[in-house]
Amino acid sequence: LSTGPSGSGKSTFAAAIFNEAKMNFLRMYLFDARIYSYLTEGKMATFAKILKLNSPCGLIVEDIDDFFGSQGNSKESDRKVIQNFLNFLDNIVDDEIFIIGTSSKTEKLPGSFLRSGRFENQISMRVPDESERHQMLSFILGTKRTEGIDYRDLVLSTAGFVISDFHSLVSKASEIAIQEYLQLSTQHLSAEGEECSDQVYEVKEKDLPDFLVLKGSHLNKALKFVNPIIKQQGFNSVPSTTWSDIGALTDLKDQLEKLIINPILHPDTCQKYSIKRQAGILLYGPPGCGKT
Repeated sequence: LSTGPSGSGKSTFAAAIFNEAKMNFLRMYLFDARIYSYLTEGKMATFAKILKLNSPCGLIVEDIDDFFGSQGNSKESDRKVIQNFLNFLDNIVDDEIFIIGTSSKTEKLPGSFLRSGRFENQISMRVPDESERHQMLSFILGTKRTEGIDYRDLVLSTAGFVISDFHSLVSKASEIAIQEYLQLSTQHLSAEGEECSDQVYEVKEKDLPDFLVLKGSHLNKALKFVNPIIKQQGFNSVPSTTWSDIGALTDLKDQLEKLIINPILHPDTCQKYSIKRQAGILLYGPPGCGKT
């Protein structure tokens, strides 16, 4: 089971595994309402036979959590459908059929899906840190003509971005670059007294013409239009904030170092001296005193 926020590359990661292993694979989308008509006992048994005949092969089960209700429990009318799918998993467990499921909200999955013989192993596709964001940007921009890009500043400005957010960012920056080019061309034609018509250019990231250069200014402008997926889901982060940004409060910093930071950075030492990390810390004080 590959878990992580939407857009973090779970499906691409799963496909890459099978391609590296040179195995054929199929995709199953459980969020598609039409799948219910196929998850009958007879049809799932037939599907299992087809997979066995083509083994070794792979199956990617997309967005398993969308198969369940918002509270993690399916409707009563859907229980038989779910059981048919679980029986299907049990039916192929001993064959050379490898299944990778993807999920953005594992808390919605019942224990019956995660028990031994089903999706017992989990791989977490977490939100990338600064170093990983730098690698992603370098990879995406490596095939383009670029100029004046401050990777360090860009990495700090893209906290919470996953790989799909970076593709959206570069796509929007490419669009801005083309619009800028068209405006300059229009001004040039107007200056020469030639007529020019309004032009509409819908661009995808890969459509950036070879003669255009993607500049740091284009990416900075595009940042205003890209809202990372993780922030849409209610999360926010300020990873560049450090102790040096907080004046005074030395005693409080020392307490937090001992209670939270040291057990995280030095787990072996803390375990040796039976120092446990606190389950939770409450910071209290008047508004504006710097708690956040």
